[in-house]
Amino acid sequence: MSARNPSRQRKDEHPAARVYPDGLRGAMQALLAALADMEVEHAEARARIERSDLSASIKQRALGELEERHQDARAPYVQELDRITDRIRSEFFT
Repeated sequence: MSARNPSRQRKDEHPAARVYPDGLRGAMQALLAALADMEVEHAEARARIERSDLSASIKQRALGELEERHQDARAPYVQELDRITDRIRSEFFT
């Protein structure tokens, strides 16, 4: 911050650095990146099943199982992201 004008931001100071305490920004970025990777992998697996020569009933079952595994795999990441979000809210908005 500028000594003359505390509301002015220095060129080398990133606004997000002031918003997320204790390295939470990096943790959030890592969690979001992991979730994004999971979504891409899930979409690719889903497309492979849909393009396959399997019967409609087997495809439907395979897609259901794929969705269940996907939700189970991403749940801990979403829970951790929720914990971080709650921490940010409690520190800044209470």
